[in-house]
Amino acid sequence: MCEYCRGGARVLADGNVEIPARGDSVEEWLERKRDILPKDSLRWHTVNDLLDDYRDHADTGTDLSSAVMGPYSYSEEVFDD
Repeated sequence: MCEYCRGGARVLADGNVEIPARGDSVEEWLERKRDILPKDSLRWHTVNDLLDDYRDHADTGTDLSSAVMGPYSYSEEVFDD
């Protein structure tokens, strides 16, 4: 792990953890990568899912090393059998 990272998150020069933001260079990069793929392909959907996850982190102010807690987080059961 790099000396500028804390718990997998990038730490800025002022000591704060970098938080994703709507319209930042990472979101734009993911959009460009997604948009060059055929829309009905598995790869398009995979990148789109990553983009949705990134936006969820941006909208909730959650750093990328942490899970976004919402109605359905990865630690919760989504379906009841």
